[in-house]
Amino acid sequence: EWQTYAKMMGGYGPAPSGGAIGTEVATSPYGSIDNEVITTLWIGNVLPGSTDYAVAVQLVPFGELTSCFLLKSISPQGQLSGFVRFETWQEAQKALNAINASKVLVNNQALTGKFASKNSKPIKEPTLAAQQQTMIDRAYLEAYTGQTDGSPSHYIPHQGVAVSGSAGEAASWQAQAMSQEQVRLHPGIPVTNPPQAAPAEGVSTLWVGNMLPGTTDQMLAVQLVRFGELTSCFLMKTLSPKGQMSGFARFAIQETAKQALDAILNGHVIVNGSAVSGKFASRNCSELKDDSLIAKNKAMLDSALIEAFGSGTASHAIPSTSGAAPNTL
Repeated sequence: EWQTYAKMMGGYGPAPSGGAIGTEVATSPYGSIDNEVITTLWIGNVLPGSTDYAVAVQLVPFGELTSCFLLKSISPQGQLSGFVRFETWQEAQKALNAINASKVLVNNQALTGKFASKNSKPIKEPTLAAQQQTMIDRAYLEAYTGQTDGSPSHYIPHQGVAVSGSAGEAASWQAQAMSQEQVRLHPGIPVTNPPQAAPAEGVSTLWVGNMLPGTTDQMLAVQLVRFGELTSCFLMKTLSPKGQMSGFARFAIQETAKQALDAILNGHVIVNGSAVSGKFASRNCSELKDDSLIAKNKAMLDSALIEAFGSGTASHAIPSTSGAAPNTL
C-alpha cells in the first residue's frame, strides 16, 4: 500500500539496505540526478496515529512547505515515516537542525530526519492537490495563531531560526520561530512587523517572492527603486511549486535594503497586483561581467527610475521609517 501512496506523492523507490521501509535518504542537500537541489526531508520516529497535519504544524515555522505526508506503512520498529518538502534547501536545513537537536516533537515524540535523495513531486490530481494545500494552510493557521479553523490563502515564507539549548527546551523552538515571521496577507489575522534576523555583514541583496507569472524585472525594480539605488534586479525563470515567481534585488547599501524589506513585510510592496514576500539573501548577487548584460541591466534600471519618479526627478528617495513607500526628493 505504501508503494502506491509514495509513488502518487513523490515517486520514491525502495529503501537502501538498512533504511526504514519506503525511504530513500541522503546526507547532502544535493541530489545525484542532474545535481538537483534537494529541499525534501525524510522524517521518521513518528508514532502510529500521527497525521500529516500534526507533522506540518511543527515544521511550518521553519519555512514554506510545498508538501507534507506520512507513509501508511509502519516500520519494523512500529513507527511511521514520511516526507516534507520546503520551498528552499536553507529552510529544510534549519528544520533538520532542529530535528537533529530533538527539538521537533509530534505527539510528544522527537522526530528523526535526513535529506531525501530526491524531491517529492507536485501532486497532479486536482482533488488531492487541493486537499494537500488546505491541510498545509490549516497547519500555518494553527502554528502562527493557535486557531484551528479557517483556511488562509497565503503565508509569506520566513527565515526560520537555528535552535539550541537543552532537550528540556524542546517546546520553546516553535515560539522562537513564530516571532521571526507572523506576517501574512489573509485579512483574518492581524499583520505585524516581526523582528528579522540580522543580515550578514555587507549583504544588501533581498530575495523576493510571491510574484505572479508574467511579472518582469522592471515591474519589480519600479517598486523597489523607491527605497534607494539598485545595482541589479532580476527574476528567476523557474516557477515555484505553487506557480509563483521569485528573484533577487541588490541595493547599493544595506540600509536601503532593510527599509525595502520592512515595507515588504508590512505588505506595502505590491508588484503586478501581488503583495511580495522577502528576506535577506545569504550573500550578494555577483556583479555582471558581460558588457551586453551590464548595458541591458542599466537600461532596465534607468527605465524603472523614470517610471517610478518621472523624468527629471531625483535618482533616489527619502528613506522611510514607517514601512510605507518613501517620498521622492
